Amino acid sequence: MTQDSVDELDLALINALQVAPRAPWSAVGAALGVDPVTAARRWERLEASGLAWVTCVAGPLAHGEFCMAYIDVACQPGRLDDVATALNSHLEVRYLHQLASDFELLVVIAVSEPADVAVYLSARLAGTEGIASYRARIRTAGYREPSGWRLHTLTPAQRGALESAARHSAQPDRRHVRTDDVDRRLFALLHEDGRMPANRVALRAGISEASADEERENGS
Repeated sequence: MTQDSVDELDLALINALQVAPRAPWSAVGAALGVDPVTAARRWERLEASGLAWVTCVAGPLAHGEFCMAYIDVACQPGRLDDVATALNSHLEVRYLHQLASDFELLVVIAVSEPADVAVYLSARLAGTEGIASYRARIRTAGYREPSGWRLHTLTPAQRGALESAARHSAQPDRRHVRTDDVDRRLFALLHEDGRMPANRVALRAGISEASADEERENGS
């Protein structure tokens, strides 16, 4: 049966994974005072229903490595779904949102440099069937990430337990970290499923499980 609502335990579970997205179910269950199996099953229902999920995106410290642009797209009558499907297949597209406005879609792209935005608009977007018009703006600075938002349903003690489980205090200095091809493969896999097990990440990324754990802990 598809779940269409959440209760207090669901909210606490969501908040727990906001604090420690990849914490083991044993740690999550201990913090929430429930059996780990119960926590895992609850999360599976939330995820299967599309009510909550864990994903991965490049954070602010990596934003200097690429250029982002926000594109408002107006679709021809009856072509919204076709346009959304086509744009979602573009590798440059990072986010796709439906809007209640004259521009039905907000498309967020990430490319290497500002000149590539013009290339995308002329070579990719303009050739997409079903688009009536569009307007684009290049992002010049990022001030806050949506990932910083919290439900605040956990007690300080619960948050502390989860932060300890996630080993936040052991995180290295990332001020001068540069991403490479392996990092980008990990970004893509964890964007697909932020709780993907390390052995599956390693297999799909073509690296060892130990390397996958090390890269993830270093901020990938």
